[in-house]
Amino acid sequence: MQDSTTLPRPELVAFIAYLINDRRLAAHSVAAYRYAVLAYLDYLHTIHIEPTKATRDTVLAYLDHRKRQGLQSVSIFQATIALRHLYRFQLQRGEIAADPTAGIRLPKLVNKLPQPLTLGEMDRLLAAPCSPRYRDVRNKAIMELLYATGLRISEVIGLQISQVDLEAGYLRVMGKGGRERIVPFGARAREALERYRTLRTAKFPAAKETLFLTIHGDPITRGGVWSQLKYYAKRAGIPRPVSPHVLRHSFATHLLSGGADLRSIQEMLGHKRITTTQIYTHVEPEHLRRVWNKAHPRQ
Repeated sequence: MQDSTTLPRPELVAFIAYLINDRRLAAHSVAAYRYAVLAYLDYLHTIHIEPTKATRDTVLAYLDHRKRQGLQSVSIFQATIALRHLYRFQLQRGEIAADPTAGIRLPKLVNKLPQPLTLGEMDRLLAAPCSPRYRDVRNKAIMELLYATGLRISEVIGLQISQVDLEAGYLRVMGKGGRERIVPFGARAREALERYRTLRTAKFPAAKETLFLTIHGDPITRGGVWSQLKYYAKRAGIPRPVSPHVLRHSFATHLLSGGADLRSIQEMLGHKRITTTQIYTHVEPEHLRRVWNKAHPRQ
């Protein structure tokens, strides 16, 4: 039997265009919602219900079905958001009279934010790629940039050469929702990027605009960065998992501990709401005490 997710889905074409052009979602969000909606359409096909004929009970039954299949709360959360987008799109087009996802609450998510690295762990990690080989030079530049800017992994692998101003120490990045922001970086990241750019130009003189390339000259992937970080973390003697997201958390936490204000960190991370920035930061009580002692008028 042919896998139904490989079959053409003409009804999805306009919906995907809506997510990209109207909702202005990032590519990885569009891919995730497409996958979630395909799974839902497959389910509806097995119970012989058209998407436009689904009711609130249909949607609830589907989400319960997925939960019983062992889907984690974060995946149920994502599936619910995907279906909200789907039915609001159909409502907008006049294909349905009422949104069957209306009133369906999102599942509570367990806060499983990764712990940021300590300053010592970060120093060891960034020192791990130390050879002059192309792979090490490229990975050093990626890691320095991740820690210097707090970029999402999707933003890093999508960076174009023209977006990085090495002389000024700034980069221009298009984040979630198509929001552009300017993010500064320091001398360590600039030095690593300059070294990588020189090696990249020599190795791939005819390469296109994508900044970070594999040893074969192709754009590096999300999985490629993850596997390299895992390798260097082990090499640096860091026993817990290290991912691009951990470096993003570490960036925010270390900035806040160093005295940066939350609003500036929000801008650099590209968060729409400051409440999102707050959960990304971990501050030691000792730091809070130092801030209080320095700033409060009644000591």
